[in-house]
Amino acid sequence: METKEQLADKWYEENKFKSDYPRDKQSFIEGFRASKKLTDKIVLDSLNKYKSNLSNEQTPKLGRTANFEREVHYRACIEVLLEIQNKLK
Repeated sequence: METKEQLADKWYEENKFKSDYPRDKQSFIEGFRASKKLTDKIVLDSLNKYKSNLSNEQTPKLGRTANFEREVHYRACIEVLLEIQNKLK
């Protein structure tokens, strides 16, 4: 299996002559790292949102009942996001 750097190098070689991509390899690699950071941030933000929603469902406020279906949904979303997060590392 290829490493992330090898994939970035391969993709750079295939796309370096396109007008909307950086010409030098270092700029391209920096852009690749920036997009990875953004992807990691989006996954982490979504994970935190679902964990917060799950916490709110597990400790309902006064006059509200817990919704088991929502709890199961939030747990499933958290599990999927954790798998995605582990695969991105």
